[in-house]
This record gives sequence, structure tokens and C-alpha cells, in this order.
Amino acid sequence: MQCDGCDKREATVYLTQVISGQVQKIQLCHECAEQSGLGLASGPSLTEALYGTSSEEELRKDAMEKSCPKCHLRRSDFRKTSRLGCPACYTMFATELEGLFKSIHKSTKHEGKIPASRQMTSQETMMQQRLQHAISKQDFEEAAKLRDLLAAAQSTPGKRRKNARSVQHEG
Repeated sequence: MQCDGCDKREATVYLTQVISGQVQKIQLCHECAEQSGLGLASGPSLTEALYGTSSEEELRKDAMEKSCPKCHLRRSDFRKTSRLGCPACYTMFATELEGLFKSIHKSTKHEGKIPASRQMTSQETMMQQRLQHAISKQDFEEAAKLRDLLAAAQSTPGKRRKNARSVQHEG
């Protein structure tokens, strides 16, 4: 395909841009891409895409920016590489990282994952509530039955369904 910029050379850079729902596709040769400021020698990193590209004013600020006291990594270095230098960087760049984590993970708090084998079913949750109620009423005989049924339901997936149904029919 021919370059949309000069119509002379073969296109090697393909850009797709969506603006207000309109898709625009542009094909450029290497020279035209460089002239338009795409800087293909080192493509944009993920953090540059999320933070935005650097302006000249930002580059001047980067020269005077803070750096990690342990590894001396600067914010601009992180933006280029998408990597922190050491554990102290998380503290040093906490404010910058918070926005990045929110945009990527939708949260700044790690909640982890619970394996399906350890998740309580609605029946097990109901049994747990009934167990707590029996304990609070000091009905220890009923509490012992519920405790045993809950333990059996949580021990194996096959037994879980059978015992959960029997608890529903009991009470």
C-alpha cells in the first residue's frame, strides 16, 4: 500500500484512530511517520498511553523531578519502562501509582481470589447463620447437628449438595 502522506513510498506504519465513533485508518511510510512525530525508534509504553505523551514542558519538569532514594529511579524512567526499580519506589511514587492502579485494576486494594472450592454456597451461608442463631439461643444439640452438616458440606463437592439439601428440608 502507498503512504497516505507522500504517495511515493510503501506504507510500513498503520494507524487506526477512533474519534467520536468514526474510525480513521492511516498508512504511512517510515519517513512520514517520523516527520509527524510518531518516533518509531521506541514506541509508546503502556504508561505513556495511560498518562499521555510528554510535552517539552513536561520534559523540563522531569529534569527536576523527584527520584527514589534507594535506586534513584525517576518518574519519567518509570513512564518509559513501565517498571519500578525497587520496593521503595512504591512508597515514593504512591500518588502517581494510585491513579494508574485504579485505571488498570479498578481498585487500589488487593482483594485476592477465593478458589471455587473454598467459596461458601448460599446453602452453606444459610447453615452458618442458623448455626450462629442456635449458639446464641444455647441450643447446643441443634448447633452440633448444624456444625456437622456444615463440615460435611464443605469437605467434598459431592457431599456439599446432598447435605445442603437435607438442611433445607430439616428446618
